[in-house]
Amino acid sequence: MSYTKINNVFSSLGISTIIYNFNVIINLPIRNKYMRDVRYLMSLKNMRLIIIEEMCLGIFLTAHAANKLPFIKSLLSTNLSTNLKYCNKLIDKSQEGGCIVLTIDSEWDINSWDYNKLCDLPRWINILDTEDINKDIYLCLIGGVPKEKIDYKFCQAMGREL
Repeated sequence: MSYTKINNVFSSLGISTIIYNFNVIINLPIRNKYMRDVRYLMSLKNMRLIIIEEMCLGIFLTAHAANKLPFIKSLLSTNLSTNLKYCNKLIDKSQEGGCIVLTIDSEWDINSWDYNKLCDLPRWINILDTEDINKDIYLCLIGGVPKEKIDYKFCQAMGREL
């Protein structure tokens, strides 16, 4: 898979920035340093690429992390949406599988979402599954993520109340 082909796929999806692995930020076009990582992530069936069109942002999450957002979990389980695609299918029309692409398109009202906080999503998404411990302490600082870094409006839009 060539650099040009992958960069063209991301350009066609409207992505200018890719986030993965606890805040590794890649601006397009992808260069040699990150191309191997991105190709690998795209090939994994348990990865999810969440694209927020209005922000030109693509965020890679594991299936486990993405399922912490109820909207995404139900979208994947019903499989009714046209907003779902497979990365391999985007690159080679004959191939199924690989990373699942979820698009949050321009019909969403994302005015209250914070771009910088969403860039930290891979870092803070894993603290969303707490139910039974003191949330003030838990959300204050876990894994080095202060609660001010969490985009509560995004979580709310995805069906996760905190």
